[in-house]
Amino acid sequence: MIDINERVIVINEKNECYQELGIVVEIVSETIFVRMEKDKVVLPFEVNELRSVNDKVNY
Repeated sequence: MIDINERVIVINEKNECYQELGIVVEIVSETIFVRMEKDKVVLPFEVNELRSVNDKVNY
């Protein structure tokens, strides 16, 4: 579950390419608004497009 003020990373459709870091500023139903760290713009994403930076991957 992603919460407000959480650091997230944007991923592509295939879960392969990590893109930009951002911070969650608002959550409206299924849409999560993220302020991107690089250019400070706020963009809308769906839950499946984001991963928490705190997520640990178990191999």
